[in-house]
Amino acid sequence: MSSALIFGTGIHSAVEQHFQATLSGEERTDLDALLFAYRSAWLPHDSDAISFGSTETRASLDALAGKMLTAFLSSPAASVQGRVLGVEEEIRGMLVEGVPDLFGRVDLLTEDSDSLVITDIKTSRGKWSQEQVEDSGEQLLLYSHLASEISPGKKIATRFLVLTKTKEPVVEEHVREVEPVAVKRTLAGVERVWRAIESGVFYPAPSTVGCAGCGYRAACRAWAG
Repeated sequence: MSSALIFGTGIHSAVEQHFQATLSGEERTDLDALLFAYRSAWLPHDSDAISFGSTETRASLDALAGKMLTAFLSSPAASVQGRVLGVEEEIRGMLVEGVPDLFGRVDLLTEDSDSLVITDIKTSRGKWSQEQVEDSGEQLLLYSHLASEISPGKKIATRFLVLTKTKEPVVEEHVREVEPVAVKRTLAGVERVWRAIESGVFYPAPSTVGCAGCGYRAACRAWAG
């Protein structure tokens, strides 16, 4: 198991703990509570089976987590504008007729006076570029399509909350109002991919990012044309 994966899960759990406390009406969480949630992510894993980077140790990652979560608590992103509707909220529904339902989890769902905001929490080695925001946005666009009935009449916005793993951690918020034309384009892509699957059209699409966790990796390598 990669230390980076466990670390990211821990930071994610800690930030979610903060918003869960807000949802429950508790007082503002402190650093110790968030660090407890972070450390809990390491408990299920055998320390001897964790693969660390060449310059990493558990102690160095714990120290980095403390800096990242301190930066988060002191940032505007830790304060909710409006109210929290859900944390790790399950969302499911039909995107396109004839296509299997989409099932997913929304990290954070909030509502203010005129907008419903769908937030995805990320950790990153550095600040995100606009290209990264755009390339990562399609999943949230699909979620926005399903969430449109939660707050009828309100605008829907997507937000990436990014905590950087830099020497001096930074908390970024990338907020975009959902444009109907972008949702329509994404839904069309989903429909075409599903129709191709139904027709038995499969071909390798290798990716340095996606292959490691893909359940079809073996089948892809076995494809002979």
